[in-house]
Parts: sequence; C-alpha cells; structure tokens
Amino acid sequence: MAKRKSDANRVFVDHRRTRFDYLAPRNQAICARRAQGVTLERIGDEFGLSGEQIRQILLKAERKAKEGKRSGR
Repeated sequence: MAKRKSDANRVFVDHRRTRFDYLAPRNQAICARRAQGVTLERIGDEFGLSGEQIRQILLKAERKAKEGKRSGR
C-alpha cells in the first residue's frame, strides 16, 4: 500500500455559498451596508441611486436568497 500524504499539508477551502454570493458585487456591497444598519438614503447617496432603488435591490436579493434555500443550493 502506498503511504498517504499527511492531512497537515492540505489547505482547507470553504466552498459553502454565503447568502449573497450570487449577486453582482455592487449589490453585495449594498446588502452588506444595509446589514451594518446604514439607512437606505445614505446607501443610495454612496452608490448614486435613490433610496427606493436601494429598497428594491434589497427586496430582490432577499427573494433570491429564499429561492436558493428552497432549491437545495
């Protein structure tokens, strides 16, 4: 039997998906800012969007996150 390489030399890579991995980088940043408690208006100012557009982006991201859980991702 061949000797097996030591597991100590292996690098652990976490391939689990986070909640917003599937989003565009801008939308990931928007979701992260909202999670920090920043207001919709302030986030909108940072990204050059209105508070209403930010609200819609967050709503869509939340909907996609729920769909992902149901599909077994």
